[in-house]
Amino acid sequence: MTQVVQVPRRDTPAVLARPDRQLVVDAIVAIVVESLGAGVVIARTASRVAAPVSRLVWRPPLVPTSLQPATLVGVLARRGAEHRVATGQQVGACSTPGRR
Repeated sequence: MTQVVQVPRRDTPAVLARPDRQLVVDAIVAIVVESLGAGVVIARTASRVAAPVSRLVWRPPLVPTSLQPATLVGVLARRGAEHRVATGQQVGACSTPGRR
């Protein structure tokens, strides 16, 4: 009767030729890429699940449009954009050589 004997795996010449630090870097890159892929899947799933709740919070059905959170945040965002543009113009005017 024959016995099963484990045969050692032969690494390819490309694997044997790479230095240890390159193997470690390759392993870290693989871990990071796989983790990012899993993170994207989790984020997409969470956004699909939370979308109806988010719509309900931002636009509640029984609240007048002018008092809904989405409207209020929109007004604040427009004001902030106006301030940002005005500040950018003021900084640009002050930093231009020859203008005082």
